[in-house]
Amino acid sequence: MALATYNDLLTTIQNYEDDASTVVTDVLADMVTLAEQRIFYGFGQPGAPMFTPALRTRSMEKTVVIPIGAGQDGGTSGGSANAHTVTLSAVPTLARGLSITFEAGYSNSGATTLNANALGAVDVRKGRSRAALEDGDIVVGGTYTVYHDGTYFVLMPSDGACPLPARFLGTKAAYLQDRGRILTPMPASGINNFIKDASAGEPCYYAIEGDCLRFDPLPDADYSLSLTYYAKPSALSGAVNDIFTEAPGIYLYASLLELALYLPNDTMAEKMLPQYLASCISYQHSDRVALQSYAPGRVRFAMAP
Repeated sequence: MALATYNDLLTTIQNYEDDASTVVTDVLADMVTLAEQRIFYGFGQPGAPMFTPALRTRSMEKTVVIPIGAGQDGGTSGGSANAHTVTLSAVPTLARGLSITFEAGYSNSGATTLNANALGAVDVRKGRSRAALEDGDIVVGGTYTVYHDGTYFVLMPSDGACPLPARFLGTKAAYLQDRGRILTPMPASGINNFIKDASAGEPCYYAIEGDCLRFDPLPDADYSLSLTYYAKPSALSGAVNDIFTEAPGIYLYASLLELALYLPNDTMAEKMLPQYLASCISYQHSDRVALQSYAPGRVRFAMAP
């Protein structure tokens, strides 16, 4: 049968195992979920049993332009514990990239909103999942920065930071479109040390801290950050992705490996592990071929003057 849809994958896993018992059928979807965890995050450490590295391929690369800039001063927030208000010197536009720094006039006790210049209350969220704030996320007297992601204000660890894109796995390149400057990655600890007493300026470095990007120097104006990164594909149960379409064996053998570990079936696991690794290596090799073209080398001779 064709291996073209999520249901095809479940059926093929069942056929490989040749077991129609509910012990297997009831966990097929879970095995695909665990397979995706193995594929995109890897499993174990080198040298450990069943170790597999995380897959990174060209089909996972995405590019997004992120507006970054200095946080506008909101002063001390008014309003109430869970409905903060601030007033900026210039009426802002509630759009992606707006960054506001303020001193908390209240401690929050739960889900919280922020209303800038009476433009309307916007939910303040946190983290990659955009979870609602919890009791104590904002403490009276503390200084906080929020970044408007187009829908919510997202809590940031400092001025000039911005949230990571959805399903982010790792960066490949970052540069400022406005200046054509390539930014250099550095550890978050290095960013913390550099920006502690540094003046704002044109960013030269970036670091990943938690679920956000931070910059050194702190942005002194508005910039457009072009970020090329690896993104985790949407879960296969929703719709097929490029990896499944182009290399279905990666999903099949990873799922069968997880099923073998679940049953347990050591013989099957020992068989599926090299199959899975070979599928990943072949797929990554096709990327290298596409990037390098592997054109035959040519020798040129310079003529004597």
